[in-house]
Amino acid sequence: LARAAQPGEADAREAKRTKLREDGKLDLEFKSLDDLGRKVKWREALVDPDSFELRIGKTDFLARTGGIGGNYWKALSRERADAMVAKAKASGELWRSDRDCTPTDFYH
Repeated sequence: LARAAQPGEADAREAKRTKLREDGKLDLEFKSLDDLGRKVKWREALVDPDSFELRIGKTDFLARTGGIGGNYWKALSRERADAMVAKAKASGELWRSDRDCTPTDFYH
C-alpha cells in the first residue's frame, strides 16, 4: 500500500528544491519553459556535435533537472548510439560476417 504523505513533507521537499535552485544545482530544471522548450535546452546542454557521447551522465543530469527528464536522456542516448552505428556502417568501419554457420559450428 502507498504511504500517505505527512503534513509537512511536501513543504520540506519544496524548501529543499528552493535551496538547490538558490545554490545553482538545478540549472537544467528550466521550470519556466514548456515541455518542448525544456527538451530543446536539454539537447543543447547534452549533445556534443563532435562526439556521439552525451556531455552529462544520467545520474548527474537527473540531479541537475530535479529528477525529471530520465526518459528523454535515455531516448537521446539511444539516438546518439544509433547515429554512431549509422556512421560506422557508412564508413565501412562496422562489418558483419557473411560466413554460413550452422548450430553445430559451436561444437567443432
